[in-house]
Amino acid sequence: MHSKVIWIRCQDEIELLETQKEILTLIKKIPPFKGDVPIKVFLTDDFSTHSLEHTYYMTESGVSVLKEMYGDENVKICCKRENNRGYDEESRMDHLLNVLERMNDNLNDISTYLKYISEDTEEFSGCVSKSMLGGNRFCITGDVRR
Repeated sequence: MHSKVIWIRCQDEIELLETQKEILTLIKKIPPFKGDVPIKVFLTDDFSTHSLEHTYYMTESGVSVLKEMYGDENVKICCKRENNRGYDEESRMDHLLNVLERMNDNLNDISTYLKYISEDTEEFSGCVSKSMLGGNRFCITGDVRR
């Protein structure tokens, strides 16, 4: 079974609430935009998805207005298959790209911290030892107590 779904990408729950208000206002102002296409929202801060209630359902013609409001890259309409969780191939790639970019940022932060630690050997002298593979090894150990 194939059906359409409108996806909107938001940063966080605050932006989600603002988006809901704006869509409801739009549907009330322009009644032809009220339809049967469900809207789902993807939050980039925690990678969660939210389905808006049926009162927010729109027609496909409303997508162009949503793209003007939120940006073409943040609004997608796609076919939904029951087993693919509402993502088309492009949405999956966008999601994967976002996840990989965040991972890269996190790894860069870790690298920066490790460089700092390795330069300040006096403060962390008990944590740095020579590695059998060459270079230094950073290790933290201790007791875990409740």
